[in-house]
Amino acid sequence: MKAKLLTLALALVAAGNCATAQLWSENFNSGFPTGWKLYDVDTLNPHTSTNFVDTAWVIHIKEDSLGNPIPGDSVIVSTSYYVPAGTANDWVVTHSFLVGANTGIKWDELASNASFPDGYEVLVSTTGDQVADFTTVIYSTTGAASSGYTTRYANLSAYNGQTIYIAFRNNSNDDELLYIDNISTYTIPANDLGLTQVTPLASSNQSFGVVNSNITLGGTVYNLGTSAVTSYVVQYQQGAGPVVSNTISSVNIAPFTTANFTLPAYTLPATYGDYPIQMWVELTGDANNANDSGNTVLTASAFMPAKRIFVEEGTGTWCGWCPRGAVYMDSLWNNYQSDVSLVAVHNGDPMVVPVYDAFMGPQIGGYPSVLVDRVEEMDPSDLIDAYNNYKGNFAFADIALSYVPSAGFTFSVKATVKPAIDLSGDYRLALVLTEDDVHGTSAGYAQANYYSDYAPLTGAGHDWFAEPSKVPASKMEYEFVARQIVPSPTGAAGSLPATMTANTDYDYTFNTTINAGQKRDKMRAIVILIRNSDGVVLNSNIMSVPVGVSDVAAGIEAFSIFPNPASDKSAIKFNLPASGKVVVAVTDAMGRLVKTIAQETLSAGAHSIDINTADLASGIYNVTVQTEKGMMTRKLSVVK
Repeated sequence: MKAKLLTLALALVAAGNCATAQLWSENFNSGFPTGWKLYDVDTLNPHTSTNFVDTAWVIHIKEDSLGNPIPGDSVIVSTSYYVPAGTANDWVVTHSFLVGANTGIKWDELASNASFPDGYEVLVSTTGDQVADFTTVIYSTTGAASSGYTTRYANLSAYNGQTIYIAFRNNSNDDELLYIDNISTYTIPANDLGLTQVTPLASSNQSFGVVNSNITLGGTVYNLGTSAVTSYVVQYQQGAGPVVSNTISSVNIAPFTTANFTLPAYTLPATYGDYPIQMWVELTGDANNANDSGNTVLTASAFMPAKRIFVEEGTGTWCGWCPRGAVYMDSLWNNYQSDVSLVAVHNGDPMVVPVYDAFMGPQIGGYPSVLVDRVEEMDPSDLIDAYNNYKGNFAFADIALSYVPSAGFTFSVKATVKPAIDLSGDYRLALVLTEDDVHGTSAGYAQANYYSDYAPLTGAGHDWFAEPSKVPASKMEYEFVARQIVPSPTGAAGSLPATMTANTDYDYTFNTTINAGQKRDKMRAIVILIRNSDGVVLNSNIMSVPVGVSDVAAGIEAFSIFPNPASDKSAIKFNLPASGKVVVAVTDAMGRLVKTIAQETLSAGAHSIDINTADLASGIYNVTVQTEKGMMTRKLSVVK
């Protein structure tokens, strides 16, 4: 599967107990206590990135919000990231203890991976501490909190006067790491309302909005008392501004249940930037004020940039499992090509780009693997899930690409970056050139195939189960092959100013040379925006590499579009003085490929090619006709 966040921030959330009296507690700073049991029922082998978890649960040093170890502070951790993938069944069981009236249990949870959070369940036994003794689940989740250690609760009052055991069981399938800390029992007060979440979450797509637009605030409360909650007050404050108060009434929140609330819309200010929100709840007679508050950050932007996810695949013809990468990369492109930029970074074969390969190797745990926006490593089979997780991310800036006419084998492209918010720091651009349908005759182009007669796998032009264990070079064509990364994988220092103002254009031109053996009509140029402080790719854009060298010598005459504007259909007309291969493509105003109309060899003379505009949104598009000599572009207006 996937599994590591390349930048892992484990923010600490105070557990707080205030007026609640702990009956026993365990923070694991001295290891597992006497009487606790561990059961590794699944006996699966952890992935190399999680193999420090060599039994059901292990003691692990706790980290602060920057990922630095906290001396003397420990947590327990389990994993569900196995090779091959499988379902965890890992138990940690407490010592026995006697339950009193109104007794509860609480603990802190954290999943290491926001996109693939481990779930778990908490069980109770009144008969013994063996796995078979646990039949009652008192808490379960399919995904633990990942933004910071979060306190969870369960009510043990039903076991008043009984001696019980508690078990924590990781039952996730192919996720990553689960941390548990600060397990304790306590006496439940009559009134205790906690604020467990403020929405929208900071840095989520919903937390960004255009200036002067409305954002809906809300959250989740948890009744941790023994009495039902029928009304409460929610208050919030933006910065040092006035406190806004809202009474939530006519509710009936039973003990140990949650409820969501929505507040009247908050109007973002007219100035770009971040706006912190502090929120808290008030309940008459609340015995524990330590869990009453939470916060978020709203961001006002000039516009909402179009997001194109950047995917880098580590692959190689020697890698027998890498056909899986080819299949899922191909599927992602076929389904979502307007929203993704794909690069196959080869290792140990004739298609390797040494500087790119050297960058990619340390970022991944094995082959095949993919990086998504250089935030997360995962198995290619998780790409569709990753697309759904990342497609709503705020992209920070639009990137427009325009071809700069150049002669011979040189290639130049201008990237225009328009930030949606003010940006300060080291932001960089990099250019990646990729090529499709790459093939060769040497043995290095033959693909190792471990799926042969082993497991069903179909895609990228092959039934891999039916193919031999070494697919001959004559049958192989490789897609999205990285040919260059300019100037380096970490981008061009100084390509963007240290301070950028929202809604302002910043230009940078890349100049490079395309190898004479590479096919321009099969190539794409991808420009990525990198935040150098953490290496994350914030956005990307893509364009086809023009076949010709200049508009003047394009070999195209009488190029026109009619009707223009168009609603459902238009036609392009042009003359070719000589026969040749022609590519007709439509891109949007940001330079993103919308559709390829034609890619064929045409005879000399007049030609007319229809464009279906019924499926295009209203706006301005560029229609480009490319020949082997050059290209010409005309604007097309679509009006619905």
